[in-house]
Amino acid sequence: MSDILIQGFEHLPGIHCGSVAMASLLRHAGIKLSEPMVFGLGSGLGFYYLQSEMISPSRQFTGRHWDMEENTAQILGLKLVAHYSTDPQVGWAGVKEAIDAGYPALVQCDLRYLPYWQSASSFNGHRIVVVGYNEAEAIAWVADTHFEGLQRVGLEELAAARASRAAPSFENQHVFWVLEPGKPRPVAEVIVEAIAKNAALMEEEVGGIGGLRALRDFADSVASWRTLDDAAWCYRFAYQVSERRGTGGGNFRAMYRDFLLEAGSICPTLDRNLAVSMTRTAEAWSTMARYMLSMSKFLAGSDDAPDKDPAALIVSLAEAVFQFESTFWDRL
Repeated sequence: MSDILIQGFEHLPGIHCGSVAMASLLRHAGIKLSEPMVFGLGSGLGFYYLQSEMISPSRQFTGRHWDMEENTAQILGLKLVAHYSTDPQVGWAGVKEAIDAGYPALVQCDLRYLPYWQSASSFNGHRIVVVGYNEAEAIAWVADTHFEGLQRVGLEELAAARASRAAPSFENQHVFWVLEPGKPRPVAEVIVEAIAKNAALMEEEVGGIGGLRALRDFADSVASWRTLDDAAWCYRFAYQVSERRGTGGGNFRAMYRDFLLEAGSICPTLDRNLAVSMTRTAEAWSTMARYMLSMSKFLAGSDDAPDKDPAALIVSLAEAVFQFESTFWDRL
């Protein structure tokens, strides 16, 4: 049995798994948008703060909004339809059905189980696009973030990745999305609406783990991480998710700045100072992240650890980040 592949699918490597995947789905539907534009139209900037001894590390944050992909489709007047199942066979059958019908499947999974990542750490919020399969060889073909071309993944490995119960998705197994065909709204008409929605999400999100409220909790508690049993891992992971793990730097704020710059070229009435403000915010996040890495080395007693405890600098920068973010979203 030969490979069954979606014809005409084009994967353009990028920075962040979700925005790269969503850009691929839109491009296959004839809608060509840059990765920052997809992220911004999806009101993608967010903040979630998790504190639990049941996860590793026990303190984690992420800087993108969980519903970015759905938001992008919605604001363009399209439908990104979610398919849920706790049954791995039903979940895979749905992905196969989408591919057979010519629709790429946006799949959530844990990258730890994807062999080409070679990762020992779980991240169960990763997004890939499944575009083909060969059941005789028990493999699937997927498009993923910065990797060139399509990646070959064993069906058992893909099933394990989709079945993960790790953070941050926890119980959300075997979910995938399909973008339904439709005529999109013009980008120029929805940019301001997307920015306003992002402001509302940051300021109104409740539940204790999201939005500016969660950012306030983070700023107030980040110094206390040093007393935790996994303190060095908490600070090192915080550096990674701000600067290295597909964020584009500055905890996704640099990508949102790029969106604002592109948006300003499309909507001349958009305040150009917004991009300047977001640049400052991104730089503050990046600086704090570097001190978090230093703190991790300091606590671990690494040979290249700083001589002085950087805790005070982290606290100061966490407060600066909160103030910059509050001012930015209030201004909108």
